[in-house]
Amino acid sequence: MKKLLCVFLTFMLLAGFIQGYALEQPRIEIQINGEAMEFDVNPILENHRVLVPARGIFERLGAEVAWSEETSTVWVKDKYTAIEIPAGKDEAYIHKNFDFTGIPEKIKLDVPAKMIKGRTLVPVRFIAEALGAKVTWDQKNHRVMIVLEVEQMPMGKTIAYKQIMFEDIKENHQLKEWFESNYHVKGVHYARLGKNMYVLISGGERSTGGYRVEVDKVVMETPDRAYVSAYVAAPEKGSMVTQVITYPYVLIQIENENIKHVQGALENKQSGKIRKE
Repeated sequence: MKKLLCVFLTFMLLAGFIQGYALEQPRIEIQINGEAMEFDVNPILENHRVLVPARGIFERLGAEVAWSEETSTVWVKDKYTAIEIPAGKDEAYIHKNFDFTGIPEKIKLDVPAKMIKGRTLVPVRFIAEALGAKVTWDQKNHRVMIVLEVEQMPMGKTIAYKQIMFEDIKENHQLKEWFESNYHVKGVHYARLGKNMYVLISGGERSTGGYRVEVDKVVMETPDRAYVSAYVAAPEKGSMVTQVITYPYVLIQIENENIKHVQGALENKQSGKIRKE
């Protein structure tokens, strides 16, 4: 009798826990451009992050969704971006089709993707923003509002820029100070000073003169992020160059007030061939 009573009490405790968990999960509404979405598996709130079924919502955003059974990974792809999310892991990878390095950007997730009733639930804000959408959370009404503006797409379009000469910045003390702190450090540097976004691409220390840095293209990666592709051109064989250490660079100003972040790749170009730095 006591054994049966223990089993009954254990069952009731488990039932209460499950019911309590269900009650703690509010009904979460997902809107895309003001229109509510319907799902066969409800979105959930975990660790202050909303997870949604991947296929229904991201296909609505114009992306393709695929599931790899072999690697337990969900892929969300549009024309310019591929997002790789392994189920059960707190990490994701963003592949940019116009990123010539071929190295994906690794992102740490607050909550991992998970399987529920045969559906893969993924963090909605991370993926929607990676695809160029704006995401707002309405805490009072438990509502996620996703806005995908037509003029934001497609990502990957060319952004206008102009080259800035050193003579042009001599009177701009803030810009001149930033430039002098970075021009000798190899890489892509950026700074927003006032309304202007400046990007300095430095080729680093070179043993002679004759080197130059050229910008290949500047493209929009997300609505507020630009990607700069540039290369260092070596002097032609047999050309006369100064035998002193030089620091080739190019300074540009991006003509888009929405850009707040810049990434880039710097390559070497010699004898008509380009190789990665």
